[in-house]
Amino acid sequence: MPTIFLTGATGYIGGQALATLFKSHPEYAIRALVRDSTKAQALSSAYSNVQTVVADLDNTDVVAKEAADADVVLHLASNSHIKSVEAIHEALKARTASGKSAHWVQVSGASALAAAEIADTSRIPGSPSETVFDDLDGVADIRSLIQKFPNRVVDNYLFNAAIETPRSRLRSYSRPSSTALARGC
Repeated sequence: MPTIFLTGATGYIGGQALATLFKSHPEYAIRALVRDSTKAQALSSAYSNVQTVVADLDNTDVVAKEAADADVVLHLASNSHIKSVEAIHEALKARTASGKSAHWVQVSGASALAAAEIADTSRIPGSPSETVFDDLDGVADIRSLIQKFPNRVVDNYLFNAAIETPRSRLRSYSRPSSTALARGC
């Protein structure tokens, strides 16, 4: 039975992920990072088998410990919090060095694909783009585009982490803009 460490469980993406995991795999051991005890209580009431960890992303010691103890890390709370990403990476690097498996899904944003257009001050906002991205055959092109923009700190860190720690199964999930009612608590 896998152990999952989930950040963002009370938010839009993490809340949906938790609801889906809970419904389809109630046997999984899930530990969810939440910022305050009120949200932890609401989460525990809604999901009886989910253990809550009250801390925030800045508490990197807690984030690292939870990541090190998990088979799967779903970091769905933030696509820009570099300190938590570094803590997860270091924890999973140590985990895989000891022979244990590690899987990591990191939330990102589709706006990374618009980085060049956003940076172009002559571009009229909202005008259509001719660029077509191919996430099967064009991964190198996508990586190259994102690497040109150092403000995509987490995305660029993840590229290096994937190379540095190939035994950690790292996936970056690029979501579109998320504006809807959250399923989180």
